[in-house]
Amino acid sequence: MIAIFLCGCTQPTSYRSHTIVPTSPTVTILGTSQTLSPTNLTITTQTVDSAYWIKINPVSDVYIGDVFTISATTNLPEGTKVFFQTYRTSIKCKKYECTPNCLVEGPARVNEGEKGINTISIEVNSSSFQTDEFAITFTDENAQVKSTRYYNVLASQNATTM
Repeated sequence: MIAIFLCGCTQPTSYRSHTIVPTSPTVTILGTSQTLSPTNLTITTQTVDSAYWIKINPVSDVYIGDVFTISATTNLPEGTKVFFQTYRTSIKCKKYECTPNCLVEGPARVNEGEKGINTISIEVNSSSFQTDEFAITFTDENAQVKSTRYYNVLASQNATTM
């Protein structure tokens, strides 16, 4: 009899996840040198069997009160229902406790693009947000692919200092 003991966290084998934690601001990925910062880092999780992907476009810093667009490209079929969440990364709130200043979520649809590369676009009103780092996550309705990107919300440019 042979016994094998495994220690540590486990994850279903149907999923793979990549988390990048750079030790320096510049890394080489596939022979290309890139500078990484939280706002240009995308983390994508997909099922092993899925050929689908979502790539969220970079989100510039926004100011409280801005209405801005978050867009992505994908090879998901036109009309596919996706879900989005944009949330403060510093707060670990439970869904029923979250307020609009730390979580905004809803459905979106994949729009027709060009040459098989389709688009997703949502409009976000940051008037209820607080200054913090935020994440935007898109997930398809079958949870085959999930993509997250980070951005900063800054104090309003119209704020007065006392």
